[in-house]
Amino acid sequence: MSRSFFFGKFIPFVFLVISLFFLRFELLEISEIQLKESFKFDTEFGFLYDFGVCFIPLIFTSFIFAFLRVPKKFTWLVVSFCVWASTFVNVIYFKFFGGPISLWVLKMHFQDILLVKGNVNFLASSPYMFLSVVCYLFCLFFTFRFREVKSSFNFLLVSKSLFVSFLSFLALMTFLMHRSPVVRSTMGVGPKISEKNAFNQQVIVSWYEEMFLSKAEAGAHSYLSFSEARARDVLLEYQGVKKNDTKTIYNKDYPLVRSLDLNLSKAKKLRSELGLPLSGPVNVIYFFVESLRMFELLQPELQKEIFPNITKVLDEKSIFFTQAYTSSVVAGQTVRGMFSTNCSLLPNINQVATYIGKPSLNAFCMAEHLKNNDYKTMWINPHHKEFHNKYIFESFHGVDHFYDMRHFKKMGAKKLKFDYGYEDEDFYRIAFKTLLKESKGGSQPFFTTLLNTGTHSPGIMVPGFDLSESLMNKTVEDPNYRGYLSQLKAFDISAGKFFNDLFKSKLADNTIVVFMSDHSIRYSSFYDTNELQKNESVFRIPIALITKNMKNPRKVNKQVHQVDVTPTVAKVLGYPVKATQWMGRGLFAKESTPFVYSQGSRLHFRKGNEVCYTKIGDKVPSCWSLSDGQDPLVDKDISKVRPNIKNIDFFRDLIDSQHYYMNLNRFISNEMVQSNKVIN
Repeated sequence: MSRSFFFGKFIPFVFLVISLFFLRFELLEISEIQLKESFKFDTEFGFLYDFGVCFIPLIFTSFIFAFLRVPKKFTWLVVSFCVWASTFVNVIYFKFFGGPISLWVLKMHFQDILLVKGNVNFLASSPYMFLSVVCYLFCLFFTFRFREVKSSFNFLLVSKSLFVSFLSFLALMTFLMHRSPVVRSTMGVGPKISEKNAFNQQVIVSWYEEMFLSKAEAGAHSYLSFSEARARDVLLEYQGVKKNDTKTIYNKDYPLVRSLDLNLSKAKKLRSELGLPLSGPVNVIYFFVESLRMFELLQPELQKEIFPNITKVLDEKSIFFTQAYTSSVVAGQTVRGMFSTNCSLLPNINQVATYIGKPSLNAFCMAEHLKNNDYKTMWINPHHKEFHNKYIFESFHGVDHFYDMRHFKKMGAKKLKFDYGYEDEDFYRIAFKTLLKESKGGSQPFFTTLLNTGTHSPGIMVPGFDLSESLMNKTVEDPNYRGYLSQLKAFDISAGKFFNDLFKSKLADNTIVVFMSDHSIRYSSFYDTNELQKNESVFRIPIALITKNMKNPRKVNKQVHQVDVTPTVAKVLGYPVKATQWMGRGLFAKESTPFVYSQGSRLHFRKGNEVCYTKIGDKVPSCWSLSDGQDPLVDKDISKVRPNIKNIDFFRDLIDSQHYYMNLNRFISNEMVQSNKVIN
């Protein structure tokens, strides 16, 4: 073996392989799975694929050198970096979202890279990630130690490069096809392995399959594997409509659409309970808190130290729904949560966020409903309104006035959190001033969406909001979670002042605030939690109805969902709705709206007292049966049960059904949406 071959080709290849292996170890570390235990998930295939994709730079290097005479070290630099960076980004994404990054996420969210650089710094700070970076740097070092000799065209040299390229291509295809669905289905070969998961897959191979197989399988197959009638029945069942109840079905081509017989007379009872005026318009504030989990709000220790002000508001001024769920847990989480809440639809689970991919989707949302009833509709957020198409989607669906980073800067905001927007102290102070100014005179009611950014990940300590010695000691090994608690503490002070100022003003006399989170977040905690509680913490958010004169503040320990918010607020206001596609049954409905989410083939759901989550590598979810009054986020003595196969089939079909109608834009027609304008 020549010295140039050893240093210029073999050693860089070895270091590239090792760098990917370290990233594989990081995946196991994140999931708290030991290497020996991981082999039941077929992790050996993951290592095999890591080794296989390292042939990709060899192929390009030899092929391009043979035909274009581009120096091998430069081609190797570019292609090897793409291989390593793709795998590195996948691990960071897994760390944040709990699943591998899909190709559509990369395409639709590539522009987010600069914005999330703060997150990357925190998520990439681990020993295995560091060792991977070091190994890749050694890969580059030895690559450039190899010095190529410039020469004229040489037939033997070109032939040698082509031969190396061919062998590399052959080796790569052997790895790729070893477990290819095409090979398995058409030839019946290849080893028997478990369900695809992050441990037995390689992200580049997954993208290859997604690119070339998704159109034939994941695209058409998932939508056509059941009839349109089945899709319609599934959506109606989720909405709580009986299959043969033709009186409530508005149009067979738009099965979700129905009219709502709402009026002020029916709203009086609910208004009285909430302490709102029995007549006249009511202002509405959708008060979104970035990344606020229900888990922290339920801990007595944190209620006292982190949330003293918000806890007081919730205890004294709210109807607090303590078992609320979100289905918005993937790229574009915030706009998914806002979409589910405002439009009462599931957030296109497993596919691109509606705001980003389908901003002109036909949907009747709360802003448009209230705009039709002479409300001033506003959107207030200290970040750029253009981010993730918020401005486009909200404009299409009823919002007329936007107050974003430019407005806050003009109003004197100074404290920025990375590039996410202004800190909560500036945000809530200026947001309240804006509401007072826009509502001056009280002649026109308003609807506004408030969304802060101060609690956005990564978790960083906020100056002046240190934790107690006890919490500092408990979080010593997790600075990210420690920073998150500090951010929540700063939020509590600022939001508490917002509510104090609101309740002191006349504005609060006829205003309802829906306090909630846009989505939950994946953080480990020093509290002792079991498997079910860890899963629940990812999907549980607070939802509370807050008013100044709440007559009977209380906690409601029943399952609800983000999609329940808008139908409930509509009942409080009492304005009739001629046509809407709202899926939520309402926060006070007798039968709860089910929760559902899936990560690829991993299905999670809750229907009544059955709550189910699917582990990595499992094909069937693990399920628990709740006794009356039990909360799966709090209680530990919950019995495991065999999963209900009918429920599994129903929720799998529900995921496909929402995709079917979303992609056909058939939740509601534009004519039906417009028909609501002529009601009053």
